[in-house]
Amino acid sequence: MAFCPFWHYQFLFCRSVGFPWAGLGPNATVCDVGGGIGAITMQLAKAYPTLQLKLQDTPDRVQQAEKQVWPRECPEAIREKRIEFKAMDFLAESPIKGCDVYFVCYFFFFSADNIFVIDWSGVV
Repeated sequence: MAFCPFWHYQFLFCRSVGFPWAGLGPNATVCDVGGGIGAITMQLAKAYPTLQLKLQDTPDRVQQAEKQVWPRECPEAIREKRIEFKAMDFLAESPIKGCDVYFVCYFFFFSADNIFVIDWSGVV
């Protein structure tokens, strides 16, 4: 398991720091924790078609991603069953268990006035 805590929202930055996305191997799983509608996850889906992707965020954001954004912008990932959408209560739940990489990018931005701790006990 690896953690990819990039603090910049642009995927090009993530690629430039050299995280070995392509070296993860076929069917490696990447969980985007707090990924909103999945803008970065979508770029991963397009650039690395062997990755299995999981997108977790609040119920409203996950529903928007699953029902509106992804069918329009990245239908192939849905059709090929390479993306899973899962709503999450950040204060009561752990991220999806068993992923190879946990990508945490936006989570701390929306909670700048508060300190939140993601419960990783259900993962490790």
